[in-house]
Amino acid sequence: MKSTQGFTLIEVMTALVVGLIMLLVGIPAYNALMASNQVTAHVNDFAGAIQLARSEAVKRGGAVTICPQAANGSCSGAWANGWMVFPDRDGAGVRDMNDRAEDPVRVWQVAAGDVTPTFTNMPAYIRFLASGELDTTNAAGGMTFSFEFPHCEGNQVRQFAISTTGQMTVTKTSCTSGS
Repeated sequence: MKSTQGFTLIEVMTALVVGLIMLLVGIPAYNALMASNQVTAHVNDFAGAIQLARSEAVKRGGAVTICPQAANGSCSGAWANGWMVFPDRDGAGVRDMNDRAEDPVRVWQVAAGDVTPTFTNMPAYIRFLASGELDTTNAAGGMTFSFEFPHCEGNQVRQFAISTTGQMTVTKTSCTSGS
């Protein structure tokens, strides 16, 4: 008697159905994981910008500002589009486009298709003095602001607090939008 090797049609169809079910269950979980990773990346980028601005202010011995970045390189954009750190020689809180000494130290842009945060209580700019302290002209007693991301659930809001001494803390708080 001849022995045949292979799979029957029923075995192949069963394997396809099981694979399809696993794929249908896994895709939403994968999308949630990707969104969560983007949230973490944005929070880490912004925290890094704050730390960079503070250390650059101390290193340069002068004011350094973080502001929302516009397409033309000015500080007239929206925080959700990106931000930049630059030496603020005149202390105006906006970049002097004609002064090369105020060229950005670093620019962060939010890529198209990324999870875009909603910024709450954001100041026009964040400036650190040569001492590493927060410039309280724009933030008497320090500042607190938060990022909330689309489809927020549970404690996914990130709240930033910067004390007058320049110390930053990031905490998770409850979502407000419920979307």
